[in-house]
Amino acid sequence: MNKEIADALNCIIEFLAVRDLAQMSKDALKKACGASKADVIIALGSDLPVVAETACELYKAGYGEKLMFCGGIGHSTVNLKKKVAKILNVETDQLPESEAEIYACLAKDKYQIESSSIFMDKTSTNTSENIKNAIQIFNDHTIKHETMILIQDPILQKRSYVTALDMFNDRQKIINYAPIIPKLNSDGTIENDTPYLWEGTRLYELALGEVYRLRDDENGDYWSASWQPVGKDLSEYKSECHHGTAYTKMMADYSEIHSEVRYYVPLGQSYDCLLYTSPEPTRQ
Repeated sequence: MNKEIADALNCIIEFLAVRDLAQMSKDALKKACGASKADVIIALGSDLPVVAETACELYKAGYGEKLMFCGGIGHSTVNLKKKVAKILNVETDQLPESEAEIYACLAKDKYQIESSSIFMDKTSTNTSENIKNAIQIFNDHTIKHETMILIQDPILQKRSYVTALDMFNDRQKIINYAPIIPKLNSDGTIENDTPYLWEGTRLYELALGEVYRLRDDENGDYWSASWQPVGKDLSEYKSECHHGTAYTKMMADYSEIHSEVRYYVPLGQSYDCLLYTSPEPTRQ
């Protein structure tokens, strides 16, 4: 990797790893949401222990009334389990199966947080389910959730926020707080010294997987090649989705610009490919 590529990736990472507060403090939180303590701190499942650790540290410092851990069993759960086993000095088979429960083990064993303060969604397997199940648990247990601190894998932070905005009402305030802001050195290594981050090329794959957004440089508007994750008003955003053998094609029309993206898995391979095209825009 050279400096030009590293700088381009850092630009993408900075866009995705959203922090509404540069540094958490009582004054900064109160200015952002009108209260120096959020009703709940929500940590969404990933293979990064720092997501749960940041949530626990904020809770211990008095920035939230309750802790909510979301995440069932997914493709990254095994990696999370291995990392947390090392942190807690236990065998992986001593840890529970879901990401939410593994987070809870960290909270209780490393931070001595009482179980009564922790709520868990142990079944969700994607961001939308994370938020939907969290809302259901809040309602079932009459947990106040007018102000929330949202924490996720930094590369998935913006996606999670956009998804949450679509599900919570306008009166509820969501504070983005990516656990870290990753930065790459010119050789592609991660500058941050936080332990147990992404392995191999995982960071690059996540960042590039979030690239398929479109931006209008004339007015600063932006949208995605498929309706989600940005989720524009469907009265203005028109889209079609075509499924074929081993591929999906999404077509969108917004702001007088047409775009198409095709996702497919090459025969016999374990990765997917994305082919993006944008014909000549109708608006000049």
